[in-house]
Amino acid sequence: NGVAVTALTHRYGISRTTFYRWRKRYLSHGLGGLGNRTSRPHRVHYRLSKPQGDQVVQLRGSRHLGPARLAPLVQVPQTTIYRYLRCRGMGRLPKPARAPVVRYESKAPGELVHLDVLHLFALKGQKPAYQFTLVDGYTRMAYAFIAPKRTTQAALESVAQARSYFGFPIQRVLTDNDVTFAWTPRPGWRGGPGEGGMTRFSRTLKEWGTRHSVTRIRRPQTNGKVERFHRTIREELYRPHSLFSSETERSAALSKYLSYYNNCRHHMALEGLTPVQRRNAFFKAHGV
Repeated sequence: NGVAVTALTHRYGISRTTFYRWRKRYLSHGLGGLGNRTSRPHRVHYRLSKPQGDQVVQLRGSRHLGPARLAPLVQVPQTTIYRYLRCRGMGRLPKPARAPVVRYESKAPGELVHLDVLHLFALKGQKPAYQFTLVDGYTRMAYAFIAPKRTTQAALESVAQARSYFGFPIQRVLTDNDVTFAWTPRPGWRGGPGEGGMTRFSRTLKEWGTRHSVTRIRRPQTNGKVERFHRTIREELYRPHSLFSSETERSAALSKYLSYYNNCRHHMALEGLTPVQRRNAFFKAHGV
């Protein structure tokens, strides 16, 4: 009608490009050409055919191949295979089934106590020290004893002190196969573990009425409760407070930490109880 294009675009709030595109569609298809159209492309260059899709699904399920390895086999880009797998819900492979973890727990305090040694860093001007640690399998009560050397005598002292510290008798002690606790035969070795086929550590425990057991070789998880305590004490005591000036100061810090660990620190494995609370609950339930 003789109205300028600029005036029309200003009046209706559209761009000149849009005006000319609509004008072209109107001249070609009339009023019907001005209706809304889909933005879907007319042709998709990278689309999997049904045989290709079936091949991708089969290889993904049987050989667990990813897009990078499927692309040369199916002759399509990796991104196309990735999108296809996502649409089919196969973007992530299911986790392989694992055998259930078998966890065991003692049925009473002192029934099984785990014993292990933690090698402590050497203080300035001194030699390394060794922490003998005992953890009760039922209450999770822990006791630790720092010795200058890793000897059988130090191990026996730690057990003797733990018996009075725990407040209940120790029926069985579980250790690894370290020579401090157990004799390990070697090829060509003619000697023996000692009198009666037992080490001094085992014989002394037997005299105290305590049985000594050892873990299977290369199975540290059997003694996992004391191993976990060593990780905890490293994180909560030794790493944050590594600048001890003497062994006396380190032993005092250890004693203070043990009091906190047994009386104040709540354990998820004990349903939120502290080790002392677990011990006292057992005593109360059994009239001890």
